Amino acid sequence: MIARAIKNKDENRALHLMKKSSVILFGVLSLSMIIGIVFNEFIVKLLFERGAFSSVDTANTALILIMYLIGLLPFGLAKIFSLWLYANEQQFLSAKISMKSLAWNIIFSLILIKPFGAAGLAFASTLSGFILFYLTIKAFGFSKFIEMFRK
Repeated sequence: MIARAIKNKDENRALHLMKKSSVILFGVLSLSMIIGIVFNEFIVKLLFERGAFSSVDTANTALILIMYLIGLLPFGLAKIFSLWLYANEQQFLSAKISMKSLAWNIIFSLILIKPFGAAGLAFASTLSGFILFYLTIKAFGFSKFIEMFRK
């Protein structure tokens, strides 16, 4: 619907739909993130802890899950706003943003792997998700982003 509104040159409708989508996604992802963080160890234990998968493995996996869950919100919201770029035929810009985010992910991974192991790699992905969100909102327009939520 957003792409159709943009194609029909109805930016106000497109922004209204973006706001609605963003608010719904923010709520669902925030709730998922909170539930996942609160019940992380229970979830991992329920799914994996048996046989050779010990309680130490559960604790390590639960920490990694938390590191990924922190990045759920920025990745999800970046996806919504990247759709705006695609609908406005800015695929090359979206690809550049993704490449920058990937480059930062590699840098963060190299920095964090040694001191934090697998949890460091997961957190590196989360940090690159925040960069992806920032760069996507920057391309969308900070002023447009703020104004969209004032209406």
